[in-house]
Amino acid sequence: MSRSATASIYALALESGLPVAILIERVGGEVVLVNDGFRALFDLDEADLDDPLGAAAATFDEPRVFVDGRTSESVPRHDRLRQRNGRTIERKVRALYDADELLGWVWSCTDVTEAQEAGGAFARVPDFHRRVVDALPAQLAVFSSSGVYEYVTPSAIADPDVREWIVGKTDEQYGALRGLPPEVSQQRTRLIREVLETGQSKTFEETFTTRAGERRYFRRFVSPVFDSDGVVQHVLGYGLDITEHRITEDQLRHAQKIDAIGRLAAGIAHDFNNLLTVIVGCSESLRDEIDADDERQRLVEGILDAGDRATELTKQLLSFSRRAPVEPQLLNVSTVVENTLTMLRRLLGEHITIRLALSSEAATVRADPGQLKQVLLNLSVNARDAMASGGTLTLSTRHRRIELPTEAAALGLPTGEYVELLVADTGTGMSDEIRAHLFEPFFTTKPVGKGTGLGLSMVYGIVTQAGGQLQVDSTVDVGSTFRVLLPAVAMDAAPFPTAANTPPLSPTPGT
Repeated sequence: MSRSATASIYALALESGLPVAILIERVGGEVVLVNDGFRALFDLDEADLDDPLGAAAATFDEPRVFVDGRTSESVPRHDRLRQRNGRTIERKVRALYDADELLGWVWSCTDVTEAQEAGGAFARVPDFHRRVVDALPAQLAVFSSSGVYEYVTPSAIADPDVREWIVGKTDEQYGALRGLPPEVSQQRTRLIREVLETGQSKTFEETFTTRAGERRYFRRFVSPVFDSDGVVQHVLGYGLDITEHRITEDQLRHAQKIDAIGRLAAGIAHDFNNLLTVIVGCSESLRDEIDADDERQRLVEGILDAGDRATELTKQLLSFSRRAPVEPQLLNVSTVVENTLTMLRRLLGEHITIRLALSSEAATVRADPGQLKQVLLNLSVNARDAMASGGTLTLSTRHRRIELPTEAAALGLPTGEYVELLVADTGTGMSDEIRAHLFEPFFTTKPVGKGTGLGLSMVYGIVTQAGGQLQVDSTVDVGSTFRVLLPAVAMDAAPFPTAANTPPLSPTPGT
């Protein structure tokens, strides 16, 4: 046999589906390859390798039928044969040709006992019932008494080829194919075995990260299916994707926590503001009574300065709790960014480059101009602190349409048109743990005395009070991106009623 012909044999052997059992035989009976899978399937020892086909044939009910599998046709011979131990072996024999010359045969064998039993069990299900099961939105799977897959619905596995492949496989084999964490498949296998042994249903939740990096949550139910004698013959497993439900729960818990903190902050701010009114008022009276050149004026000015700074803190607390007075106006966010640019350059310093990418269309929202400016300044200053060694601050605006209900639910916003203000830095970034507490008042990662922990809390309060939402993406040592989403409005929209433009009420005459 030529070198090229031998190479063709080995190439075809690889195509035949390793690690299945493979034997390659030349015309004349010489065996040129017996792989490990063939030895394991037929339990061959060294002595059996003198005649591996004969030794394999001896394990079948009809040895001669197995050996007579050779064919000179180009179409592979494909059949299933029963061994003496009751196992079913699928045998394929393919003829090898070099041009028109027959060179030999490739034998490939696979144990399909579980797959055949599984397929036969579900094949008895009426077509109508099968179509009903396939239409279920829940992920449904049927397992045999040996714990292998018998059937899965399209909602569980969309790929029909994988649905066909999985019959007769264990969940651990499927998990390896999907790239799931081993502990996920091991937990499923353990619970299936417990249901088979105890006949009692099981309910559990699992979570894992997909290959795309997405975190998913599922609630699984595993129930026994009994025969007429009360013996567990099958296990029914069905699952629900509760990822969106879990996200909504987390958002609700976070909103409830923020609301509770906001109520507390508002109460403290109002009480503290009342005390400050007395402190500042008395200090101003004292200042007026003391001579201008009296050295005690310096002490009074210190009290007044501290009072002013405390007043600013109460304003921030009220902004976070959404109880600060606002005067909404129609604003072009891009214009606000441009008008704040000079102040930003002075605040950020020369070691930080500002890059603008502002929308050419009017990015109009209804918001308090002072508060929107405060949002921009706070986010920019935080970015500066994250780029102590220098970096780039990107400010951009654009129109963004939220159409999908799932996206709207994840953001906690109704569908519609929004204006997005993006503030991105190339700084140190944040861990997931820090992000979880980012908008809580008094939470800060800065050293003692360097921050109040109210900056982002105030930003959160301002944005949500304006009917918007904040998105944060951050990677450690890469940077952070804050997206401020505010409802877009038309430039010719009616002005928002404020104290300045609300018509006065006419007095009602009477006695």
